[in-house]
Amino acid sequence: MIIEDIYDMQILALLIIGIVAIVAFVIFLIRLWIGIETRCPHCKKKFALKEIDRKLIDKKRISKMERHNIYNKKGKVTGSRDVRVYGTRLTYELECVCKYCCKKTFKMQDVDKY
Repeated sequence: MIIEDIYDMQILALLIIGIVAIVAFVIFLIRLWIGIETRCPHCKKKFALKEIDRKLIDKKRISKMERHNIYNKKGKVTGSRDVRVYGTRLTYELECVCKYCCKKTFKMQDVDKY
């Protein structure tokens, strides 16, 4: 009885350690992605670029197809249909400055709004 309780506690501890390790790894990957996105092209340092200005360059109408499920009265899916959803693509020119070498950089960014 006592041996089984100790074994259960060890499994629970390993499970908690595993979950914490996975969450820490995901946070690490997100930080790495942000660091790459804000890397200065001149001095190559991560987390260096700060946005100082944003100008709207272009505005286009866009559309995409989405599949919507059809439900019966019981809540079960009985079919689906394709629906065209319209939106706008905004193109911005971002002016960024490096906080280490103080050089300006320009980037283009597309934002889709549906």
